[in-house]
Amino acid sequence: MIASVIGLVFFLLAIGFLIFTNGSAVDQALVCGLGGAVSGFISGVNFLLYGKTQTQLELFHRKLEATQRFLLANSLRESLGGKLKDYTRARLIGTLAG
Repeated sequence: MIASVIGLVFFLLAIGFLIFTNGSAVDQALVCGLGGAVSGFISGVNFLLYGKTQTQLELFHRKLEATQRFLLANSLRESLGGKLKDYTRARLIGTLAG
């Protein structure tokens, strides 16, 4: 966030400097403006990658939670006895195949 704000400030200052001066100062303004644009671009790419990473982590977390629930259900099924154990096993397999 700070990199994007700093890049924007440098970019705007360079444009202002370019407008209000003339001569060799134009070269300085171009350098400052280019630096601000590059800084803004890098911070934008970082935000984009962060957003994609966050989406992937949320997907992974949901899959991990589902796996944990199935393992817990299977562990609880082991404590059951007789036909109820077989029925529960069949339902778990049906849910997983589902």
